[in-house]
Amino acid sequence: MLGTEPEPPSQPEESFATLLVRYRRLAQLTQEELASASGISARSISDMERGRVRAPQQRTVQALAMALTLDKRAHWEFIRLAKAGRTRNGSRASGTAPAGHDARTPRRADLPWCQLPPEVCDFTGREPQVRQALRLVDAHRQAGLRATPVVPLHGPPGVGKTAFAVHVGHRLCDRYPNGRLFLDMHGMDPGRLSAHQALGHLLAALGVTTAQLPASVDERSVLYRSLISDRRVLIILDNVADDAQVRPLLPSSSGSLMLLTSRRVLSGLEAIGRLRLETLSTADCVRLLESIIGPDRARREPAAVHRVAALCGNLPLALRIAGNRLANRPRWPVANLVHQLSDQRHRLSALTAGDLRVRTAFELSYRQCDEISSRVFRRLSLVPGPEITVAQTAILAELDEHTAEHHLEELVDASLLDTGTQAGRYVLHDLLRLFAAEWLANEETDTDIRHAEQRLME
Repeated sequence: MLGTEPEPPSQPEESFATLLVRYRRLAQLTQEELASASGISARSISDMERGRVRAPQQRTVQALAMALTLDKRAHWEFIRLAKAGRTRNGSRASGTAPAGHDARTPRRADLPWCQLPPEVCDFTGREPQVRQALRLVDAHRQAGLRATPVVPLHGPPGVGKTAFAVHVGHRLCDRYPNGRLFLDMHGMDPGRLSAHQALGHLLAALGVTTAQLPASVDERSVLYRSLISDRRVLIILDNVADDAQVRPLLPSSSGSLMLLTSRRVLSGLEAIGRLRLETLSTADCVRLLESIIGPDRARREPAAVHRVAALCGNLPLALRIAGNRLANRPRWPVANLVHQLSDQRHRLSALTAGDLRVRTAFELSYRQCDEISSRVFRRLSLVPGPEITVAQTAILAELDEHTAEHHLEELVDASLLDTGTQAGRYVLHDLLRLFAAEWLANEETDTDIRHAEQRLME
């Protein structure tokens, strides 16, 4: 830590791994909870606690220290042991500021900061959308506009927004040599990051110590913007809740780029362009399944593979879960999974593999809806056919048509519903229809459901 440091503790020396375990337990956090609070993966935390990673990077240590809310002495001890590990591994580690540097002022890193997650090895399709994103960035640079390029990316749960943003980020790395930052905003979680917390994480990644962090959101925002004002930095904010969560994080210079992923449209933000991810094409679905289960296995049952894609509604998350289930059962015919998914009552339960669950992804969005929008969403499962009209919705939810349309648009903004090809018409994804039907059965009485069906029929 820069500046005056307390005297080293007199107790026997601990390793960084032992200290991390002790502080995590004192904070009463699991590895997963610490991962959520710090933005560091649970696997990385596990590796550090087991001593597999003896020299964690400075930004990692700073993020963990902030998440553990260490006091000044504990924070110094934490940083010191991490530096000691880096020194033993041949890296520069000094407890004092460089010559000519004011310890009260954050020092901008001399080397690029890169925190982009690795790409998924089987990223499939999306090339038209990738080209569109690159064109937006190029057009902004060529136009010489002074505003910061902001590109919001939205789409339904499970459509692969994070994987897409990371892929585009890696494609753009060479254009942003001064840094690439990634931060999960946890927008769908009860413990979503506030703008204040998010700025703390970003400033830590930029080399600002806990002691140097300003107290208020406005002060943190000013410091953050000043640190990257003349730099070319790529910033990806994943899983954004709403406009207000990220507005203080928008850079003020045109040299940087910000990619935002959200289930909501984020229509209040100024942007150089907006991208919506749809479900994959059938050909891309087949290619994704082939990459997971192996091309030879897929070629033995081509019809069954196509059927799995259709039963998954061409949704990338569902396809990955289906592929993982087949990969973990190498003796299974693909037709076995087709049989399981064909039962609509249990399809969502069958789309589960480890900690991946389609139902959980949908539920996070559903729980963000207000009471009336939730009721509208549940009752849309009663509409026969692929398209839904405002009039049908008004009848089912017992609303006037103006109010019904308002709540349908709210569901569109939440990516739980899509617009149809004609005005006043909407489309509900097959898996979301099954999810809505489950909640209808759980939340409403048989009498209410029967009356709604009768009103629709009449």
